[in-house]
Amino acid sequence: MRSFPIIRDKTKEADLIKRAESLLARIQRLHLKSLPEGISVVVDVPYQQACALSESKSGEHSVPAASCRPDEKEVVIHPFFMGQSRLPDYVIYYLMYHEALHFVVPPEGSNPHPDTFVEHEKTCPGRSKAIKWLSKKGFPVPTW
Repeated sequence: MRSFPIIRDKTKEADLIKRAESLLARIQRLHLKSLPEGISVVVDVPYQQACALSESKSGEHSVPAASCRPDEKEVVIHPFFMGQSRLPDYVIYYLMYHEALHFVVPPEGSNPHPDTFVEHEKTCPGRSKAIKWLSKKGFPVPTW
C-alpha cells in the first residue's frame, strides 16, 4: 500500500466543516428530528483505522469517507475531501446523513447497520448519485 501525507489547508478545512455542518443542520430539520444537538464535524482520518491515507493496488481507499465518534459527538470527514474543488453537495449530504443516522439508530450487537438503519439510510436524497461518486473515487460504499 502507498501512503499519502495529509496536507492541512486551514481555509479549505474550515470551508468543508462549515459546509458539512450546514448540511447536518438541514438534515436535522428535514429528516432526523431526533438527532441530538451539539454534534460537530471534524476533518480527520478515522482513528479506529490506525493508518495514513492509504490506497490498495486497485486504487481503493482503505479507510471510509466518513465515520462517527458517538462518545465525542463528532462526525469525521476524510481529509481527501478538502482537495476536491468540485465536491457535490449531494456527496457531503449523504455522508452527513449516513453518519448522523448512527446517532439516531443504535447498533445491534456488533452490527453497526441493523435493518432499521438500512431502511432509513436508503431514503437519503441523492444517495445513489453519492454512492456512485464515492465509488469512482475509490471509497468503500454500502452494498445494500
